Amino acid sequence: MLLRTEIANVRAIAPVEGLVTIGDAKQEAFHRAMQSQLGQRMQAEVMSLLDDGSFLVKIAGSAVQMSLPQGTRTGEMLQMTLMSLAPKATFLLETGGDNAETTLSPAAKMIANLLQLAQKPGAETTAASSVLNKSPIMQNPAASTQQIATALRETLHGSGIFYESHIAAWADGERSLTQLKQEPQARLAEQAARILAGDADAPQKIAANNVELARLVSQQLDTLEQQRVAWRGEAWPGQPMEWDVEEHPGQDAQDSAQAVPTTWQSTVRFDMPSLGKVAATVYLQGDQLRIHVTAASENTRAELQAQRRRLSESLEAAGSPLTAFVVKQDAAS
Repeated sequence: MLLRTEIANVRAIAPVEGLVTIGDAKQEAFHRAMQSQLGQRMQAEVMSLLDDGSFLVKIAGSAVQMSLPQGTRTGEMLQMTLMSLAPKATFLLETGGDNAETTLSPAAKMIANLLQLAQKPGAETTAASSVLNKSPIMQNPAASTQQIATALRETLHGSGIFYESHIAAWADGERSLTQLKQEPQARLAEQAARILAGDADAPQKIAANNVELARLVSQQLDTLEQQRVAWRGEAWPGQPMEWDVEEHPGQDAQDSAQAVPTTWQSTVRFDMPSLGKVAATVYLQGDQLRIHVTAASENTRAELQAQRRRLSESLEAAGSPLTAFVVKQDAAS
C-alpha cells in the first residue's frame, strides 16, 4: 500500500487510501533527514489514535500523522519503505499477518530504486509532474488553430506520462507501433539496446538512461496522484511556455442533488515580446466554457478585452459557445 505525506501539525487532509500527513513547519527538516533513507525499509511505531481517525506514528525520529488501514492498533510496529520525497514523501506500507515475513516485490523494489535514482544529486530536477520538452511544440507561430490544437494534443500524448495506457491501446489495435516507438520510454529502450551492443562508454550512458527513466516514473506517479500534468518548454522556437492540465472529478447525482460534471482546467503562461506576461486559464465543465486571462500590464489587458467579441464568435462557430470571459491585470502574471 502506498502512503503519501504532506507534513502538517495535527490536521489531516481528507484521507485517500494510504494518505499520510506530516506538519508544514517541520517539512523541510523532515525531508533533509530522510534523504539518505530513500529506498530503505524502516520501522514505524503507532503512537496514538487521533480524534479524526488518523494515527500519530513515530518514524525515523519524527512524529508523523498518517491515515492507516482499519484495524491498526496503538503500539503496533509497522514496516514501511520510503519510495519518494518529491513532491511529497511516499511510503510503501507492508501488509500481512502478524507473524508473516513480508518482502518487497521485484516491481516495488524497481520503483523504489528508480525514484531514489531520480532524486540523487546531479539528476535533473523539475516541479511536481513537470514534463520538460526539449523541442518546440510547433515551428511556426502563425500555425492555424487546428494545427496548434493537434500539436498540443500530440505533445501530451507523446510525453511518456500515459505510456502504459498507450501500450494497452496498442494491444487492442487502437494505437500503432510507430506511435508507441515515438514515446520516451520506447526510445530509451532502443537506445539502451544500441549501447549494450557495443560501446566503450556503456556504463556511463546506461546510467544516464536510468536517470531519465527514473524521472519519467516519478512524473507518472505524481500525475496519477495529483490528476495534473505540468508541461514546460517552448511553444515555438524562442518562446517559452508553461502549460498545466488538471482534472477535477465531478459528482454523480444523489437524492435531490444534481450531478456535477467533471471540470477540465487548462492554463498556459507566456512572457511575450509585445504583450509581456500573460496567463490564460480555460475551464470546461459539460457544455460550459469559461476563460480567465491575467496580464501584467493595463495596455495588454485592454487589448485582450477588446478581442472578446472576436473570440466569442470564433468559439460559437466551432460549436463551443463562451459562457464567461474575464480579463484582469495582475503584475505577477
